[in-house]
Amino acid sequence: GRNGTRALFYDLAPGSSGDAVFQSVPLKPGVRYVVEGWVRTEDVAGGKNGMGGIKIAVQWRKADGSAGGGKFSEKKRGTSKGFEKVTFAAMIPADAVDCRLVPVVQPGVTGRVWFDDFSIRPVDRKPICAVVSDAYRNVAVSGRVRLTASVLLPSGRGSEKSVRGVFCVPCADGKAEWLTATFDGAYASADLDVSRLAVGRTKIVFRLENLKGERLDEKALSFERVTAQPDWPVRLEKSRLLVDGRPFFPIGVYIPKIDAATLAEVKKGAFNCVLAYKSATREELDLAAAAGLKVIYSIKGTYFGTKACKGVIRSEEEEYAWLRTCVQEHRNHPALLAWYVNDELDVAYRDRLARHRDFVAELDPGHPTYSVMYQMDDFPEYVGTYDVVGSDPYPISTPEGSSPISKVTDDTRVTVAAACGGGVWQVPQIFDWGAYRKADAARTRAPTAEEMRNMFWQCVAAGANGLIPYCLDGVRRMDARDPYDVQWKKICDLTREIAAAVPVLTSAEPAPAVTGVPANVGVRAWRKDGRDHVLCVNLTREPVVAAVEVAGHGKVRFSLGPIGVELREL
Repeated sequence: GRNGTRALFYDLAPGSSGDAVFQSVPLKPGVRYVVEGWVRTEDVAGGKNGMGGIKIAVQWRKADGSAGGGKFSEKKRGTSKGFEKVTFAAMIPADAVDCRLVPVVQPGVTGRVWFDDFSIRPVDRKPICAVVSDAYRNVAVSGRVRLTASVLLPSGRGSEKSVRGVFCVPCADGKAEWLTATFDGAYASADLDVSRLAVGRTKIVFRLENLKGERLDEKALSFERVTAQPDWPVRLEKSRLLVDGRPFFPIGVYIPKIDAATLAEVKKGAFNCVLAYKSATREELDLAAAAGLKVIYSIKGTYFGTKACKGVIRSEEEEYAWLRTCVQEHRNHPALLAWYVNDELDVAYRDRLARHRDFVAELDPGHPTYSVMYQMDDFPEYVGTYDVVGSDPYPISTPEGSSPISKVTDDTRVTVAAACGGGVWQVPQIFDWGAYRKADAARTRAPTAEEMRNMFWQCVAAGANGLIPYCLDGVRRMDARDPYDVQWKKICDLTREIAAAVPVLTSAEPAPAVTGVPANVGVRAWRKDGRDHVLCVNLTREPVVAAVEVAGHGKVRFSLGPIGVELREL
């Protein structure tokens, strides 16, 4: 075991039957738990389609004995560097019975596996996760802002009918205004007229009650009314990004690091920013600035105990000393666009993510924080841990089999809801899964130019206001099968198509309402210089004819080929 004691150990020969043990645990419905365990792997491979692996799970049944579901940790394969800690959160539904902790060894997996030192602890999570507004930094001069509370509803969608929420707003005249919230799933929202507030800070309280009027929880938001907009170099105006006061639609790409050769490749397209996983030096930021590119600066590797954590950080306290030094050193650099604060960390890290976000925002209010997750069911709990949010749907030719290409729209809509009126920069797929799973490359392929075009525009149609595709390195790795120069040119051509539409995509003019949208298309409208534009994206691989109702224009008909796209000026 991890400390010289015993462990649960598997020595898996070909044809192994998979997991055979579990531990019943008395978990309470409606409570969230953090699950931790330590796992060591040696030559773990095989399983279904060669993609089996090792996980830790919490599973439960319903009262009638049927399978109720579960929550799984990330999957482990290959050979680990000794024992590695696995952490994830599991919300136990209201109808769950017979909860079990399960060390999962998927059928057909081979290799050697050690499990040790499990723990499950309840999280004292109140029903209200966060209270936010769509005003950047909760600061506004005038106008209307949307207040949103993200509410944890253990019984799932529909349980909002058993509660009600109100925002209590102290007004400049000394009276309190009570705004009744409208629920949309986990999000309770109301609009506020900023002119009702006194200049300065106001404590706005959201209260959650049951239908008897009994208080279940409440949480406050500190909102500031100012007489002039702060002179921040980068800020959000609702979901739209402004850089030096001008609209900016991020068209970026993930890269391994910033260097002259990589930036030269990026400049072959219409990219205007990059996101490098490796934290940049000042000299590297200078290179980006000279190339006319903005940088989304990665500080994701600052959470002690995670695999990506920097070696110089040896405790949670040291996280903040490192962050302070980094942010203060680079916050005034002209290349800086945003701070990348989270790359797919489990929701178990939610409170630490929020503290990092608040700490960075205090040090540098003039650059937003950006977070990307794939945990779609948990998005409501991440609210309050970012200024801009993204998700990364990668449906094309996965080793387990492709998902419908419409997954991009499904995930983007969830992400837009979790943005609560703020920025959404989506991460569409440009890579071949075989670049990262070499043993499975025979079953994967790169997305075609048509698929990438469809996925980019799906993101936009579903509400994204920025695109940061993943990733240049993944395209380069598959050069032997798909020549890099050919693939990269397709991607660069696509960025030019997006860039040509940016004046429309960043327009702040009120867009015409669009109704009657069928389920097999994605639609979004804009108004630019008094002219209306409508984007229609086919979410299927069959031809579609869609007639949508556009205010002021009546029915507008689109005829699209399989995964076709059209942006039309009316």
